[in-house]
Amino acid sequence: MASGRTSHRRNARSLKAFSLLYLALLAASLMLVHGASYEPAVSFILLYLVVSVGVTAAIALLLLPTAQFTGGFAGGAYALYAAVT
Repeated sequence: MASGRTSHRRNARSLKAFSLLYLALLAASLMLVHGASYEPAVSFILLYLVVSVGVTAAIALLLLPTAQFTGGFAGGAYALYAAVT
């Protein structure tokens, strides 16, 4: 039982750190895309859609309790981050 709690804590800590890193990278990406040197003739709708899903997932992961982070849940969260990225 104690090792289960330890793995939940480790999963939670690593996913929450990754969520904060992901939010910082999204913010940097949006600032770079909306800079004056980046002028493509594309619509930003798809970018905003992906960013909104990523931000929602990252904030939700930051707010979840530690007991939620089982091995399967953490694997699913990493798969979601891989798909969004």
